Amino acid sequence: MIGDRSKESELGQKVWDRGGFYARFGDPSVSQDSAVAGNHWRELYRAALFELDLDKLGERVKAAEEAIRARASLNSDILSDERIAIQDATSALNVLKAGIKRSNSVKSL
Repeated sequence: MIGDRSKESELGQKVWDRGGFYARFGDPSVSQDSAVAGNHWRELYRAALFELDLDKLGERVKAAEEAIRARASLNSDILSDERIAIQDATSALNVLKAGIKRSNSVKSL
């Protein structure tokens, strides 16, 4: 199981790098207390990054953006590294949204 996570993370990073995007994301393991630890936004962000169903992607992106906004509202409680990760994630989600918009415009033709 741990080997599968490592392969998934490695594959995700390769796909990400090949696209020219360099957002940082941490350990792919999901803990039960992650929402309490401030990692809930990271889980939702990862779910958006790895969503293959274009019909669900918009929902995933929206959920990740809302969780990021909620976490960012705790400005004084966020360390510098997490602030950078939030900025990177927000940029990556904007790229996904642009892709969704392009996909929808192609479908309507």
